Amino acid sequence: MSSTILLRVCWCLPLVAMPIILFGQGMDPTIRTGATVQVSDHVYYIPDESRPLVPNVGIVVGSDATLVIDSGLGLENGTIVLAEAQALSQGALFYVAATHTHPEHDLGAMAFPENAVVVRSASQEMDIEEFGMGLAERFATFSARTAALLDGAYIRESDMVFDGEHTLDLGGVHVHLLEAGPAHTRGDLAFLVVEDSVLFTGDVVMNEFPNPMSPTSSIDRWLERLDELEALKPKMVIPCHYPIGGIEMIGNYRRYFLAVKEKTLALAENDLPRDAIMETVQEEIAAMFGDFHAPQRIRTAVGVVLRERQP
Repeated sequence: MSSTILLRVCWCLPLVAMPIILFGQGMDPTIRTGATVQVSDHVYYIPDESRPLVPNVGIVVGSDATLVIDSGLGLENGTIVLAEAQALSQGALFYVAATHTHPEHDLGAMAFPENAVVVRSASQEMDIEEFGMGLAERFATFSARTAALLDGAYIRESDMVFDGEHTLDLGGVHVHLLEAGPAHTRGDLAFLVVEDSVLFTGDVVMNEFPNPMSPTSSIDRWLERLDELEALKPKMVIPCHYPIGGIEMIGNYRRYFLAVKEKTLALAENDLPRDAIMETVQEEIAAMFGDFHAPQRIRTAVGVVLRERQP
């Protein structure tokens, strides 16, 4: 299932369907070296510093193996992540997984040794099959630096594919993987580090406006997933972008989606035009969540509510 990005042909690709913020030509999504922070007995992460196309990289260390969650954009970033993980690792075996298959989360896996185990869900396999390297080709147009990071990048094949849920035993620490989509993408994954009660939520829960970016995204299903994640009672929540927090982040997203859904459906019942519904809901919701950025994402959520409203 490998797919390689060829930069000589990517410039004529169409825009992806969902909105993407276009960044300046100076954008540099390189993961910082030496920035790893320990947040619990077995869990470390490399903060994204809220920089575009940089994930919060998770490193979970057991006595037998180490799990890396979100490996960065391409070979160079993957090499940085691998070095950070190797410095912490107690065992020789590495597992590599991603909260979803977007390029900055999944393409660093190509840097890991051949015996590293790449773990994906069945839904992630479906996303790879359908979308391949299309989004990476789009990212390569953002700056000369993103183009360089993606030059020669490819999707590493999976070594382990599971459906629904799966638990990794790293030696003295267990990580429970569970499918959390369709939300931001069809293949969203959440990771609960059981002994530490630390939950990696990907884009399903963040401290910023969510972005239902897939044709399969569902607000109703997203709300169900939030209930499932909250039931895990995490002490710490690490999203794939933006600052970390606690279980209250899950409640904030539930409040957001319920408000978007309620306001959208109420306006739709009054037969307002689609653009008017989006403008009104964006204005009201942005005021409710004044600490969040990128309010244009509210319109995307409104569009999903309207789609799901159809009989």
